[in-house]
Amino acid sequence: MGSTGEAHLSFGVPTGTVVVRAFVPEIAGRVELPRPGLYDARLSWRGREAGARQEADLLARLASAEGEAAPETVFATHRQVLESYRLDLWRTGESPEEDD
Repeated sequence: MGSTGEAHLSFGVPTGTVVVRAFVPEIAGRVELPRPGLYDARLSWRGREAGARQEADLLARLASAEGEAAPETVFATHRQVLESYRLDLWRTGESPEEDD
């Protein structure tokens, strides 16, 4: 994947809540929508390559003697957020559950 890009998708939201997951198992966030239904979305991002390099450097430094000696120093040098994401949603119709 490149440093910037976008993807378009469509999905149903039967509960009215979209759960956004991080690239690790933890939940990054929840988006409460006005109502359940079918939604289209545009996901855009920037800085993914720089973020991946930063993460690789962080993990390497934490695994080294330097990282073991002062993890707070290692984390302090990696505070800058290099990647960002944007999720635009719009409702396109009723979900199949709502049609019943």
